[in-house]
Amino acid sequence: MKPLLSAIAAALILFSAQGVAEQPTQPVVTSCGNVVVAPPSQEQPPFDLNHMGTGSDKSDALGVPYYNQHAM
Repeated sequence: MKPLLSAIAAALILFSAQGVAEQPTQPVVTSCGNVVVAPPSQEQPPFDLNHMGTGSDKSDALGVPYYNQHAM
């Protein structure tokens, strides 16, 4: 009898947890009226994956000398 009660309790816990974790059946609708989508500027890409690429060093624009310049 005790193993049967343990199995029933375990099944009840599993099924109740599954019921809590389920997604709602009704779709959630959000308002998108205030969203403005702007195209990216053609001057600079939205992100620079190449950290050694041209234009990625902002020290000249900020007026700060680059700290790792080597004298050759």
